[in-house]
Amino acid sequence: MTFKPSVIINLDFYRTNRPARPANGFALEVLHEAERLVDMASDDVQAGICNAAAGIATDRLGGVADGRTLSITVRAALELMNLRQHPADATLRAAIEEWLYQRGNGNG
Repeated sequence: MTFKPSVIINLDFYRTNRPARPANGFALEVLHEAERLVDMASDDVQAGICNAAAGIATDRLGGVADGRTLSITVRAALELMNLRQHPADATLRAAIEEWLYQRGNGNG
């Protein structure tokens, strides 16, 4: 027995044709920069793991030991704070910016 359809239903007719929303350019920019910073920190952590597994002393683990990784992750957190609008974040933002400034990393 073979199947022979007798009715063809156009399902596209039943789908709603909502206009596409425009991209949120600001959020995309913030998220891409945060992703870039997280990738950099991840690379530092991976290098630290490899160095530690090779028996390298803790003070010679590279970015993990010299504070570069911490600085990068703090900058990523600061970047993500651009997406928040909560007033309580202002104190944290000021503290992060001051910490980065003291380390000489205020401008990225």
